[in-house]
Amino acid sequence: MTISLRANPLLIDQANREGLIDNEEKRALQALLAHLVQETFWSFMVRVEKAARASAAEPTSEAIIAQRLISEEKRLESSLALLVQRVPEVRREADTVSAIRQGISNLKSAMRQVRQLASEYEQGRTELLNLAGVGLMVEILAHELNRATATALATLQHLPSEELSNAAAKSLQGLSAQLKTLQKRLKVLDPLSTSARNRKEKVDIRRLLLDFAEAHSDHFRREEVSWSVKVMPTPSSDLIVTVVRGMILQVLENLVSNSLYWLRQQKLLTPEVKQRIEVVLDCDDRLLTFSDNGPGIAPNDRDRIFEAFFTKKPAGEGKGLGLFISREIAKYHGAEFRLEPDSNGVLRTFTLDLRNVR
Repeated sequence: MTISLRANPLLIDQANREGLIDNEEKRALQALLAHLVQETFWSFMVRVEKAARASAAEPTSEAIIAQRLISEEKRLESSLALLVQRVPEVRREADTVSAIRQGISNLKSAMRQVRQLASEYEQGRTELLNLAGVGLMVEILAHELNRATATALATLQHLPSEELSNAAAKSLQGLSAQLKTLQKRLKVLDPLSTSARNRKEKVDIRRLLLDFAEAHSDHFRREEVSWSVKVMPTPSSDLIVTVVRGMILQVLENLVSNSLYWLRQQKLLTPEVKQRIEVVLDCDDRLLTFSDNGPGIAPNDRDRIFEAFFTKKPAGEGKGLGLFISREIAKYHGAEFRLEPDSNGVLRTFTLDLRNVR
């Protein structure tokens, strides 16, 4: 792609050369560049930064231990060679010598695996600590909003309705209904608070899904999205697992947020399509599947969508953290979180596999 003065005559420098004149073309260029940086270069820059930090780091105790093991390996090889040379009986025991050398090799291989695991653990720990800071800000905002909403509702309930005009009364009734809906959403967020974030408890997943759907019912109605929950083998079947309730709700919130965004984009292209989200809870197989009828995910992105900061949304519309966090939450509980094709072969079904969670 080439941007030139002839092809883009409205991209004009300001008189003081401090940027382009503000107009729609300038804003389009800014959005395009932001999208390219976020989608194409961001994950690359994160990897480069990690590699730079690793190369600049001082030798750690783990690195020192690795060096000692290498030295010990060389010393053992030398001693073994000397033993074979000096003792005839050892020379004749070729299998024994081979076994010793194989043991040395296995020890070296195990150390490499330990170093790899330690590196992956440290990277994941750093990323999750950063995400915890984001979660804390959300918690603070939700707390303040919850308090303000409760105060507003209390005020509305004590207003003398006989002193209000019909128009004002209807307006306040509408506001009261919206605030009550917001209260439901905030109650759903409450288990995400710090005090409850890491407390595992017995949770009825069927009941949790029904409460989640009720809290979002007005939201789905406004978005004109049909939401359905199917419980198998019977509608009254239960699936009770020991999990952190707030974390499972976080997974559902992430999935709903993504679905609603892409369903909106789909509606712009095909307004006649009825948007829907379908959740199936198989209590016997201990599987929760979440599907929509949006555009789906490109096969090339099947694994990348679970990487931190990877997103296909325009700059400013998404951070690329929702699915990454959801998979980390699943791992925390010993569960699996994966993307699978639906019956039409389109990648738009997410599965939370709870078979190893009791």
